[in-house]
Amino acid sequence: MFELVIPVAGKGSRFNACIPKPLIEISNGKVTKTLLDWSMDCLPMELVRKVHFVTNADNDDKIEAHTRKMWGDKVDLDFIVDGNPQGQAASALLGIKRCNGPVIMANCDQWVRPGWKNEPGLDRHDWSPIYDVLTGKTAVLVPTFNGEGPKWSYACEDRDKDVACLIEKPVKEPKDGKAIVGIFIYHEAALAAAWIEAMMKRKFTVNGEYYTAPSINEAVQRGFIVKTMPCTMYGIGTPEDCVVFKDIKLP
Repeated sequence: MFELVIPVAGKGSRFNACIPKPLIEISNGKVTKTLLDWSMDCLPMELVRKVHFVTNADNDDKIEAHTRKMWGDKVDLDFIVDGNPQGQAASALLGIKRCNGPVIMANCDQWVRPGWKNEPGLDRHDWSPIYDVLTGKTAVLVPTFNGEGPKWSYACEDRDKDVACLIEKPVKEPKDGKAIVGIFIYHEAALAAAWIEAMMKRKFTVNGEYYTAPSINEAVQRGFIVKTMPCTMYGIGTPEDCVVFKDIKLP
């Protein structure tokens, strides 16, 4: 079983909303959910035994009230306040350090399904690659999707289809790079924390913030096996994303 870490410490200033960003409601067809619920409903929650939400001091009570109502009778919940948010990885680290064993880190503003959309032979609801993480065959699993442009981060593979490096928000996407979904699946929480801490010790930031993808290069450099998993992903992290999302026919 996994523990799940979800950073929800962002302010969501682009939405100009009076509620925490994860609790903003958006619709797809006739279904309306919060950003957080759209994101969590995509995850393999049947394999999760505990969820750690990393909030900020302003939205802690609201996030806790909502998640206890939605998820409190299904899974154990934990809440951590990040008093000085420095980016996704820095917030995630606070939750990961409370975990033991396998852990999933997931963003709160995306809709994801495993498998490339319309690609023959792939079950888009198939999370089976994560079992290689549970057994230790894979140290880190990085879900990817068919994205382009500098908005995304990328995983580049070697000839054996192992991840050779990850690049955060490049000016131009790398040739044959795979855009990264905001989900990282680790065999061991202690190692995940060590890799993030090593990156932060080097003060490796992008646009002044700590992101998770570059920390996984620490694992690659130490010889750990990092794999990708194809997905369909729609971002819902900006008002523009949400306008597009409402008209998408979800698989």
